[in-house]
Amino acid sequence: MSASQRMALQQKLSPLMLQKIDILALQADDLRERIYEEAEKNPALEIKRDSSYVSASTGDSHQAFLESRPDFGASLQESLLEQLSELPLSPEERDLGERVIQNLDKHGYYIEPCKNLLKTGESVDMLNSLVSRIQQFDPAGVCCSGLQESLLLQARRKTDVPYLVFELLEKHFELLEVPRPPLVARKLNELSSAGVKPVSADDVEEALAFIRELDPYPAHQFSDRTEAVYASPDVIVRRATPEEEEENGSPYVVELLKGFLPEAAVSSDFKEMEKEEGEAGRFARDSVQNAKNFLTAVEQRTSTVLKTAQFIVRRQRAFFDEGPGHLVPLKMLDAAEELGVHEATISRVVNGKYLRCSWGMFELRTFFTSSVQARTPSAQKPQKAAGAPVQQIAAEDLSRERVKLEITKILQENEEAAAKAAASGGKPVKRLSDEKLAALLAERGMNISRRTVAKYRSELNIKSSFDR
Repeated sequence: MSASQRMALQQKLSPLMLQKIDILALQADDLRERIYEEAEKNPALEIKRDSSYVSASTGDSHQAFLESRPDFGASLQESLLEQLSELPLSPEERDLGERVIQNLDKHGYYIEPCKNLLKTGESVDMLNSLVSRIQQFDPAGVCCSGLQESLLLQARRKTDVPYLVFELLEKHFELLEVPRPPLVARKLNELSSAGVKPVSADDVEEALAFIRELDPYPAHQFSDRTEAVYASPDVIVRRATPEEEEENGSPYVVELLKGFLPEAAVSSDFKEMEKEEGEAGRFARDSVQNAKNFLTAVEQRTSTVLKTAQFIVRRQRAFFDEGPGHLVPLKMLDAAEELGVHEATISRVVNGKYLRCSWGMFELRTFFTSSVQARTPSAQKPQKAAGAPVQQIAAEDLSRERVKLEITKILQENEEAAAKAAASGGKPVKRLSDEKLAALLAERGMNISRRTVAKYRSELNIKSSFDR
């Protein structure tokens, strides 16, 4: 396409069309600000009711939204500060201890070297003493320089530690990057002094099994308040009353939360001024027309968001009935064809727009997910388990998110089994390989290739069985 042709295409988009596209893409919070800005620029646009106003019909929804915002619980810093408050410390020690705790990132590691926290007159000995005491707080493995020191701190608080653990963590941490027992044993033997008892692969495997039980993210159970993002939903989805279900034929009702937006309208005074002649009349007519165009763009955005949300509820019924993990593959093109708009319009609508339902708050984009390339059951090895055949899930009904959720569940079950075995002194539970994960998924009706399992596991930021 030539430059002149591109210019011709661009010129077909009128200022009004560009305004509609711009407003369509705005998130709820940004749209609220945009309405106020437009009212400041255009005197013909009046704010009839502020966005802080919530009508009686939306008040319950607004309150429910506020109550449904997740309780992120205590942060790591709050937990450590509470434990610090129980120690008998001088004011100077307590002040320095608080600075040390506030210097930790979301993993519990130092943001900057602790020595940089010292003020004039404060000693390194006092700092080291406080750090040592904070390192005894829960969870084990925080208030340190990084992963290596974190694992060491955790190991020191355990009993029955294999004799190679501290040597590997303190002196040969680099060998854990590729923790193959025969290779690690050979390296250790090469580095050891003459006359020292050789290290066997079994000794290394015992130490590695212990290290794998340590937590590389000891602060993961605490919330990271700095990363919490709140967004105002555009729509809510709730269960319909018996009367509403009978009237609309759907067990769900999709409602707009207009209470978050200021109520704007064209000024009646400017409508009267339109009748005047001369410059004042022309100014009034232009202002009124601009106000009408803006309100039309806002209304079209609202209408398109509502229709898209209603489409999602119809097509993702299993999600609203049973919750996350039950999404089915759905394309934006499907929504565009049903609503009679361009696919690019749907893309702008779902980006940054949120829906709240009984399962939480979700970006509309979440509900559009691709299908999985599933293998046919015949491609799998014969099932050994007796009983009824597994109900296979059709590929067109199997979404990426559903498979990822199932992978997460299986790995969590494996971790829990490993922890129970370790606590009871039973036989160690092996980490699940991608091939084993694929087999377990097949038992649940999801015939996914090992390569696809590995891809989804990587997208979930879960290490391979060898590295876990």
